Amino acid sequence: MAISMINLGMGLPPVVVGLWVCLTLSRYGTLGLLGLLYTPTAMITAQVIIAAPIITGFSGAAARKVIPAIYYS
Repeated sequence: MAISMINLGMGLPPVVVGLWVCLTLSRYGTLGLLGLLYTPTAMITAQVIIAAPIITGFSGAAARKVIPAIYYS
């Protein structure tokens, strides 16, 4: 299940992630009260959401090559 979610995250287009972050941080969004829209913090958040599944997927694949039992646990 976790591997499927990581693979799903790898397929997210950057535009979708940017739109989601924009809607979440907009004035009437879930985190709109924080006033983070169009700040470096919002940009870093979007980049982390985009990069995290890729880094996790590559790290997991490398770990499974070294220790094959990781995949079956």
